[in-house]
Amino acid sequence: MGKQHNRRIFAGFYKRYDNKYIYVVAVVPDVDTGSQVVIFHEGIDACECKYYSMTKQSFCEMVEVDGEWVDKFARKKERQFAEYINRKNT
Repeated sequence: MGKQHNRRIFAGFYKRYDNKYIYVVAVVPDVDTGSQVVIFHEGIDACECKYYSMTKQSFCEMVEVDGEWVDKFARKKERQFAEYINRKNT
């Protein structure tokens, strides 16, 4: 397991350390344990996609990439994501 830091997670787009995008739908408590679980889907399109869950602890981990510790997921604000979509479509 990598390093970790606790942070608030918002609904919206996140970029994974390997440059894949996910959309966080919600953070909810596990009914049995009460621990926080992140509900998300991969990619930028919610149509006909699969939903996944991951513990908040795992979501907030840091991973080592090329000798540097980075967040496993980095939040992308609307403007940043719109710029990504525009570049991808041109």
